Amino acid sequence: MADRFYGEITFPRHALAHAQLRDHITAEFSIDSSDLDTFDDIDCGEFGINLSDDDLVILYDAQARYGEMQTTEAVLIALGTPFDARAEQKYEYDSAIRWWRPGMDQVESLPCNADGQVTTTVEQIVAALNEVAETDDADDVQRRVREVLPNTSFLDNPLSQYAEQAA
Repeated sequence: MADRFYGEITFPRHALAHAQLRDHITAEFSIDSSDLDTFDDIDCGEFGINLSDDDLVILYDAQARYGEMQTTEAVLIALGTPFDARAEQKYEYDSAIRWWRPGMDQVESLPCNADGQVTTTVEQIVAALNEVAETDDADDVQRRVREVLPNTSFLDNPLSQYAEQAA
């Protein structure tokens, strides 16, 4: 039996125009499709949907399998819809943030703290500093640091920009 704990996934509101996503959400979480039109906050105890101030849908499930909503992720990827997802820490599982943007080959994942901020180790920071210690070229420093530290491309490509594009 899988461990179940809190997970959430965030995506641009305009994605709800896709029938495939609406059908998935209404079937997976047993809610009425019209609730997705009015968008009053939907809170069904362990599951809910909220709309952020920057027009992003936040779908959460307190009993997500390993804190992930992989079927929802698969639907969003099939539709070409970017998303950020977060699983809370529980038992031996660390918190993690997952993201996908159009053009990516796969979902990326990094450890994060309870607030969803990406964490890195001292060893990774020291390795990055050692890589750039011998250069004065700012572009080279940035390139070398990015090679050593984990992939944080979602920080340069925030989900909110996709909500703005559709507006």
